[in-house]
Amino acid sequence: MIKIFLLLLLLVSNIYGATIKGKVFDSTTKSPLIGANVIIDGTNSGAATDSEGNYIINELSKGDYSVTVSYMGYKTFQKSFIITNNEATILDIKMDPEAIKMETYVVTASRRRERVEDAPAAISVISKTEIRRESNTNLGDYLKGTKGIDFTQSGIDSYNMTARGFNSSFSSRLLTLTDGRMANVPSLRLTAYNVIPVSFEDVEQIEVVLGPSSALYGPNAHSGVLNIVTSSPLRTTGTSINVQGGMLAQNDTDLLKKLTFRTAHKFGNFGFKVSGVALSGQDWTHINEDEYEGHDPAFIGRPNLKKDRLDRGGRLALESDNNPIFSQSMIEHVDGADESWVGYYWGDYISESGGEFGSPVITEAMVEEASNDQFNRFTLDNGMVLWFVTEDKIGNYYSDGIDNDGDGYIDEQIDIGVDDEEEA
Repeated sequence: MIKIFLLLLLLVSNIYGATIKGKVFDSTTKSPLIGANVIIDGTNSGAATDSEGNYIINELSKGDYSVTVSYMGYKTFQKSFIITNNEATILDIKMDPEAIKMETYVVTASRRRERVEDAPAAISVISKTEIRRESNTNLGDYLKGTKGIDFTQSGIDSYNMTARGFNSSFSSRLLTLTDGRMANVPSLRLTAYNVIPVSFEDVEQIEVVLGPSSALYGPNAHSGVLNIVTSSPLRTTGTSINVQGGMLAQNDTDLLKKLTFRTAHKFGNFGFKVSGVALSGQDWTHINEDEYEGHDPAFIGRPNLKKDRLDRGGRLALESDNNPIFSQSMIEHVDGADESWVGYYWGDYISESGGEFGSPVITEAMVEEASNDQFNRFTLDNGMVLWFVTEDKIGNYYSDGIDNDGDGYIDEQIDIGVDDEEEA
């Protein structure tokens, strides 16, 4: 009789199989998650957690399994496990919170709030999440990859955008709005994106409508509408600060520094916000010989305007600047020179006194290298040639083809009177 009872007990145990149980809770707060779904993959077995986050799944046979746990607002959890006997397997599960992506709403396509799927026009949306994920120097960088948008950049914070072609640095065919208001500069009749008073921290989303939108926005919306939607101080409060830094891919440039901040507060139904941007950096350095020369005087029939390093009249070079006189022996060493050049002051690219602040100065090493040349010439890395680099010039400023003081003029106060405007 006892043997029959033990045999029945063994048969019942094999029929009902093993059990897996445990608790599902928040990984950060350790709070139990009520109603989480716990499913054994590939089977019909599963359970939901009770008021204390506990679950239990019975009647599992030996083998390899994978469990999937899901709960709204949390990342889906998956884990493999093995059942080797009929004992209960304990599996506690920690769930990580996850932001729920809500439906995207837009206002630009029809000038009313609607789901992006219901918009009556092709519209692209750059969300706040995408803007926070990247680190760019200007808002235009976030739109580079947007379909139909042409992006033109001429400096760190100088750029322009247009849609569906017709692009240039001064194009105004893409109507740009900030919270539905026109963002262009009335006096210039174009949009200066670098002076739009909006910081990264204050942008809720950027909406781009491609195609003519003049029926809604007037004749300025020739090729599309770009609407920068900012965050409401009633819905988004607090203070945020963003600091960026980096180097341009060129030598001898200052560190790029950018500070962005936003603060917003509300009192009942009244809210206010303040945001700002501070940007400091050295823009790209570019020397273009054709641009430096301007329109070629020889081509337009006024060869007397050619920059030839000679003082041919107008405001004469100062005697105190100690410019050398072009001599007969120099003709064969200067391209284009002839007998008519002899006797004029010759620009040696070296200032006797004064000069552009920030310009480099003559050094002993330069004098030593130039001493082996008949005319004491020294060639700079950019190809410019200094003449008569002698010991008495040590410490004097010299021309380098760069606007070193940032006032828009190149190498001013050096070789005064040579190739000046008055020579015309």
